[in-house]
Amino acid sequence: MKVLQRWLIVCQKIEDFLSFLVGKIAAKVYDHIKLTIIASLIMTIAFGYGVTQTLEDSDIRRLYVPQDSQLMRDENYWIKKWGSILPVETVFITSDPIGKNIIHEDPISQFFSIHKEVVRIKIEYNGKIYGLEDLCKRHPLTNKCVIAGILDYWNWNETYYTNDPLQQIKKGVNIENGLQVFPSMSYVGQNYNSNNEIISAPVILINYIMDDDKKLLKPLKKWELKMLDFLLEYKNTEMKKVSPKSTLTPYLSNSLNNEIEKSTGSDIQSVAIGYTIMMVVLCFSLGEIPSKFRTHPILSPLGILSTGMGIISGFGLGGYTVTTCSIVTILTFLVLAIGVDNLYIIVKNFDLSDLSDPPRDRVIKAMEKSTSIFLSTITTISVFIIGTTTPFLAIKYFCIYGTYCMIFVIINQITLFVAFLSIEAKRIASKRHPIFFYKYKNLKQSENPKVENESILQDEENVDILETNTIITFSSKNKSDDHSFKIDDLVVSNQDKINVSNGIDDLNNNDNQDNTELIGDVYQEDNINENSDHSDPEIGIDTKNENSKKMEYDNSQNNSLRNKKQRKKGKEIKKEKKLHLNKIQIFIQNKFCSFILNKKIRIIILILFSILFIVSIIFAVRVESGFDEAMVIPDDSYMKETIHLLRYYVQKKGPVFYLVIKEGTNYYDGNVKNELIKLIQNLENSGWVREKRVTSWYRDFIDYAKLQNSSVHLENGWPKSEEHFWEFLTTDFLQQPQYMAYNFDEHILLDPTAEKLSDKIIVSRFIYRALDILKVRNRIDYMLKLRDITTESPINCFIWNNLLFLVEQYIIIVPQTLTNIALSIFIVGCFTFFFLGHPKLLIIIIIVMVNIITNLFAFIHLYDLTIDAITMISLIMSVGFSIDYSAHVCHAYVTRSAKTREGRIIRALTEIGSSVFLGGITTFIGLLPVVFFANSDLFRVIVSLIYATIVLGLINCVFLLPVLLSIIGPNKFLEEYEKMDSKNENQEDNDSKNQLAGLKKKSKPYPSLINQKDIDVDQLDFSLEITGSDSSQSNDKKKTFSQWILSSSGSSNYEISNTNLAAKKNSSKKWLTASSLDSSDINALQFPYEIVKKN
Repeated sequence: MKVLQRWLIVCQKIEDFLSFLVGKIAAKVYDHIKLTIIASLIMTIAFGYGVTQTLEDSDIRRLYVPQDSQLMRDENYWIKKWGSILPVETVFITSDPIGKNIIHEDPISQFFSIHKEVVRIKIEYNGKIYGLEDLCKRHPLTNKCVIAGILDYWNWNETYYTNDPLQQIKKGVNIENGLQVFPSMSYVGQNYNSNNEIISAPVILINYIMDDDKKLLKPLKKWELKMLDFLLEYKNTEMKKVSPKSTLTPYLSNSLNNEIEKSTGSDIQSVAIGYTIMMVVLCFSLGEIPSKFRTHPILSPLGILSTGMGIISGFGLGGYTVTTCSIVTILTFLVLAIGVDNLYIIVKNFDLSDLSDPPRDRVIKAMEKSTSIFLSTITTISVFIIGTTTPFLAIKYFCIYGTYCMIFVIINQITLFVAFLSIEAKRIASKRHPIFFYKYKNLKQSENPKVENESILQDEENVDILETNTIITFSSKNKSDDHSFKIDDLVVSNQDKINVSNGIDDLNNNDNQDNTELIGDVYQEDNINENSDHSDPEIGIDTKNENSKKMEYDNSQNNSLRNKKQRKKGKEIKKEKKLHLNKIQIFIQNKFCSFILNKKIRIIILILFSILFIVSIIFAVRVESGFDEAMVIPDDSYMKETIHLLRYYVQKKGPVFYLVIKEGTNYYDGNVKNELIKLIQNLENSGWVREKRVTSWYRDFIDYAKLQNSSVHLENGWPKSEEHFWEFLTTDFLQQPQYMAYNFDEHILLDPTAEKLSDKIIVSRFIYRALDILKVRNRIDYMLKLRDITTESPINCFIWNNLLFLVEQYIIIVPQTLTNIALSIFIVGCFTFFFLGHPKLLIIIIIVMVNIITNLFAFIHLYDLTIDAITMISLIMSVGFSIDYSAHVCHAYVTRSAKTREGRIIRALTEIGSSVFLGGITTFIGLLPVVFFANSDLFRVIVSLIYATIVLGLINCVFLLPVLLSIIGPNKFLEEYEKMDSKNENQEDNDSKNQLAGLKKKSKPYPSLINQKDIDVDQLDFSLEITGSDSSQSNDKKKTFSQWILSSSGSSNYEISNTNLAAKKNSSKKWLTASSLDSSDINALQFPYEIVKKN
């Protein structure tokens, strides 16, 4: 226990230092408001300029595929040997609806017309004119543009075309270079008759193979855009006129990236609308609209402004340092949501401060009590930092920008927003209108925001704004008497029944206890009538027992040390305040808390959340990985139709895969020959190769050699040596018409200058088509199966395909997500334990976080989503959101004074729970424009996940968290902590025990232990019961008061000094002595006294 106590002291010292530091910053800001605003503007401009320098990356392959993955290493090898993946401009013509035969006169003639116009397209770039002839890939033999497709059957010459294209195709007209037409480059889903002749096809296409020279990338991109404009216009005009039963679908090399960039720009308007809505919501939810001094219509947009300036600075710093991508845009809402939660906390603490305090003190105190915003901010930043370790660049960019934004937002909130808050505090103190700033005149007493020491406070509504810790009340049998006394900083109010005590009364845990008593034990409502049967622990008035006439004294364990922090000698001790509660807080206090803390309700909540957790696990384990490319493009994009067609293409034809044999392979060696044949057979028998056929130049070479026994290079159907192998390969095999394609299509790369055969054949590739792998699960199984085959083979090889670049994401995304979530929970737990101090709170918060994340996994499955980079971001953010909601409540739980767990829960939910709830609702409403105006599924999916996170977070925070705190929340450790810290402070302040112990302005008496011999007078606290109303009892009152002051100290070593009690009667301006004290006609009294040590 001693270890825990010492750790708690360390945590408290850290929080004290943080509170002290924030208070100092707030004081400096208050003293230099103009300088702070100017400095913030300069910082925003300096960093925000980086937004103009931002470079956006829209390459899905680079953003959503791990760059160090096996697939990317294989692709880099491919590019190194064969060059980069050639850009291809593909034009599809399909039947409408797809599935019917498209090989007839009209579509073919349309392709001829399209081709003529494509050849004519010209663009100007840097003073030079570019066309198809300048940008295409040229054939090594003919030096003509490499174009392939259905028009190959007519050598791209319309004069060869007849009105019966199907018959011409059946004849198998050869293309210009003598090679046979490649069906895969001409049509999709074709059907054959018994003679293996094509009889129909639902899709026909043409392909323009473009040069991959980096110098031509920019002019090529510009040429593509012009080509795209032509194709889309042709589709909507000529195509509908000539061939209404068919449709055109373009798929250009940069189409996907261009549409992603367009999607990002189109969603900016929804972001702007969302910000505006959040400003409006904040204006109505911050403060109280009817109140003149607790409503903040100007402060609300200024709060959004300060947060927005932080976001701009974060994005600007990101523009200077890293690339961005489309999903980073959603950060504006996420960071703003966390910033809004912090704004609610700060403003709520400001509103709860005493209106009679100087505005500077109100701002400082509000910030000193808002240290929980640092816990939520630091944990969110740590989650973002963990996210930067992911191998996915899109997530890395997102988390880097998120880290930058959160840092600047918290800086702006403790500087710029504090400057705005200081202006607001001055406005209230000077009694000015919240919008037009004119000065109020003839304010009612109850509306006066500033109360001087000599003020007479008669309005019941004002009780909630007085600094009170101890109430001394003089009873009167005459209820018409209205007396309110000021004893230095103490308010004396007339009541029927008197029982003055400091601290919070014990909560009655009896199940038969009335809910009204439970709530009344923590707060007294502002609007209770004289007959209300409530007790007010803050001012110590017990109205439940009329016969209660005795003195009470609450020992130190009534209040937590965090609310009664003892300062060293010479420092002031803060006073507890009677809080002003708005309507939402009153509802939470009187209705919700009594409901949630009911024993039966708590059992029901635990059962329901247990069932929900079990059901969530059942659904969570069914979540699959995947990524839908259509999600990142605009709704109105032509690419939606293109992606649908590509899926149809993959499903019907199967993608082309390559088995790449790396350098260093000796194809002449007999063992290598056997292993290569075995490798090919294993692929064909894997169950994933269409028609169980791998097209391999090496196997064709073996078959051809067996038929050429007369060759001088062969012996028994195989080359005599490595030299004969090389000669037979290059001079005989590759010169045969049926095998020339292996050389032209670079199935085998040769280096005649090398000495060894293994070096002369640099690299080679075999080709095959896979079966239907449209489903994500099939793609994963396929990739893993074929990798096992290549790994087990002694041949140095790998499987590669350009179309399945996302499979690598599918394979690692789930374990990567779980790892990041686990690390996030661990780091968040460390910070939570560091801030809140007790292991029980750590356990409770982790339970809540795990429950939220499990619920979110279930939501992903039920919403028919998959685990991908987008949902991974949302799951990581859910950790930040869950701690953001629960940290504030838990921090309030340990920093509010009450005897029992239930008391602390009521105070935490009443004072902070409303701010957390309003913060979540504000974010929820602010994101609505994204749902209605977003132009892509990307933002709608992210928003739906954020909505789920907000709803689940609030439900867990409002229902599960209080129940867990009421059952296992720490309670006794606070009292033990208080005693230990009090002992340390007593040792440090031993020389100052005999100092003045009167109740001073801004002082906060500490509770002391009755009968403690060596009493520390700085801890003197008291409760007093005085009865009677006539003047004859006034001496008794004086005597009782004097005797009580000494008896409460528990020691005879002290005496009371300066007992010449005096009072000023406002009505008659008459001074009264203590001997003539009469509570029936006195409105204000002062009892100056001093306790000194006897000589």
